[in-house]
Amino acid sequence: MTAHLRTFEPSWPSLRRASETARTPPGELTAQPPPVCIQLNEKLKIGGPPTPLGLQTLAWEGFAAIIDIRAPGDRAALLAALLEADHVASAGLRYLSRPLSRSASHGDNLESLIADIEREPDRLYLHCEDGRAALMLGLMAMRCMRSAGELFARMAAWGAPMFDTRLRAQARTWFETHAFSPVYV
Repeated sequence: MTAHLRTFEPSWPSLRRASETARTPPGELTAQPPPVCIQLNEKLKIGGPPTPLGLQTLAWEGFAAIIDIRAPGDRAALLAALLEADHVASAGLRYLSRPLSRSASHGDNLESLIADIEREPDRLYLHCEDGRAALMLGLMAMRCMRSAGELFARMAAWGAPMFDTRLRAQARTWFETHAFSPVYV
């Protein structure tokens, strides 16, 4: 485990409370971070869907891109993603939609998402519907966990257990095919 994770032991409910007391950027704007935000390292922050003011806060903090890993399952989700893309553009950020497939047969989708995160040169905010899949993916991209068991134990200790059995299976397969080698993103 890396030093920056040893000192960071949040709990999911405390993150929700912490998101209510955001810093205010210069000017009249009252900033609110996205719900359930975790700064994993200097480059990567994860959480749930950001609000328009949350996007302004992310831009003010120096983030350049938003990666949305929600899979548009219905018309309402698709409309929410389109609206979010407009808000992202108005905040001066780049919007990348990279839906995470929950099908166990799409392990390559997980691999390509991790590669996208690793290749991204700018600071980015990775989000899903509630932050859990984004947390799992972010920790995997940082390559700071040695096994799926260690990953899921860390998530549960933070109060964000991964219940989606299909994503758990994809993570296990990913760890079986990737030898542990620390990469600091």
